[in-house]
Amino acid sequence: MRKLILGIFTLASAQAVANQCDEPAKWAMATYAQVAYSDNPQQRHRTLTLWRKPNNVAHQYPQLEITQAWQSVRPDTVKPIRYFDAHERAIEYQPGELIHGKRDTNWSEHNQLISDTLLRSMRLTHQDGIGCDKVEHYVLNHRDGSIKVAWLAQKKLVKTMVIENNTRREEFTLQHIHHNKAAISAFFEHRDKYKSTDYADIGDDHTDPFLTNMVHQGFIEAGASGFYQANGEPLPTVHAH
Repeated sequence: MRKLILGIFTLASAQAVANQCDEPAKWAMATYAQVAYSDNPQQRHRTLTLWRKPNNVAHQYPQLEITQAWQSVRPDTVKPIRYFDAHERAIEYQPGELIHGKRDTNWSEHNQLISDTLLRSMRLTHQDGIGCDKVEHYVLNHRDGSIKVAWLAQKKLVKTMVIENNTRREEFTLQHIHHNKAAISAFFEHRDKYKSTDYADIGDDHTDPFLTNMVHQGFIEAGASGFYQANGEPLPTVHAH
């Protein structure tokens, strides 16, 4: 009987923690320092801010004045939107649209910077912290390198992530987080007011200098990861699937 009561108490405590952490997992603003190292000795520093609310997530790149956003319109169907914050313009893609022959269905990767599939393939090495601040530490070694993740399990957020291969090292470090619903809603509402163009219609309008300029610079590229080099060329995605 004592074991039964203890088991019920433990289960109830775990459920209480899950309920307490549920809202922070749905509503979050998390700022990351992103540092990339390569064969070139010069490091690249950048800030990435992840914004999310139910069925909406955005990756904001302040230095580039670009925000890449996604909407979950139905299970396994994602609608990408690219916001050009300096110009208050947006490029929208249709839900489920084929981009480079593929449909974007990986909602978890956008929503938390690492896909559920990848996380499940990694080995849990240890845990620390309690409650909403519990951290799970994962590692995945492969032929060309490794991925190490410190994962805020209850908040569904990366605390740190290090991706290494033979020529490149990428580090993400969580620097600041808040769960202010009003501020998060205002972020998305402001971008909803941008003048929007459907991606399929870009080639039909040769009179819009903004569209012409962005295409020539390479900032409008279907399926790009959202990471850019200085000249506007998109970098390959760093989030393994």
